[in-house]
Amino acid sequence: MLLDQFRSIQCRGEAWYPNLHPSRSLEESCRISIGSGEARQGGHEILATDVYADLRTSLLYFSIELYRERDSFLGVEFLGLISFYRIAAASIRTVSDLVIAKNRQQKLDAVNYRATKALEVTEAEKVVAGEVRELDKRRQALEAELAEVKSALAAATVRHINIQEEKEQFDTASSNIVAHLSVQEEELSKSINACKTEANIASICVNFLEDTRVLQSASEEQKVKDTEASWEESKQEFLQIAAINLAYHQVLTEKLAESIT
Repeated sequence: MLLDQFRSIQCRGEAWYPNLHPSRSLEESCRISIGSGEARQGGHEILATDVYADLRTSLLYFSIELYRERDSFLGVEFLGLISFYRIAAASIRTVSDLVIAKNRQQKLDAVNYRATKALEVTEAEKVVAGEVRELDKRRQALEAELAEVKSALAAATVRHINIQEEKEQFDTASSNIVAHLSVQEEELSKSINACKTEANIASICVNFLEDTRVLQSASEEQKVKDTEASWEESKQEFLQIAAINLAYHQVLTEKLAESIT
């Protein structure tokens, strides 16, 4: 069982690190592994660490088994396992050094990149800070303008309310005046109709009086004419009578004078 486990671990180690072979030196194996890039492939160092841990466990088991059974074949296998363990440990250390160097380079690149980005961010922050200041000034100006607009709006609202109240009062007063004028118009219409009726009656009366006056004038003129005609006739009759009387008086006077003589 221990031999099967050892062979499985050895196969895993040779599969991931084929350059680690007991026939090669440690420097040659590391050089070939580093040059080919096998030790830098993704996850190899993690798997190598697992193989290293399994090798340590197997060495512990082999040590116990050798102590219990003292088998020469197990001793040979144990020596091979120790040799492979030594080469794997050295390779893992070399890979770890490469990973550390790579991490340091990446860290340096990250620090440089961070410094560059910090400068860029600082410049961008200055630009943004300037924009923020300008926008803050604009905000303050807009807030001041908004305050003025609110004040003007409040005053306009008060004026609008007053105008609405005045309009309502004016509408009420106008309605009352219109109603009063309508009543007066009706009364005046009635008065006008009454006056028209009275005017018609007065016109009839005036016409009647005019006709009466005309008739009276005509009657008086006719009476005057008749009186004048009657007076003329009476005058003529009086003159005739007077002439007759005068002639008779003359005749009498002559007869009296003749009789006296």
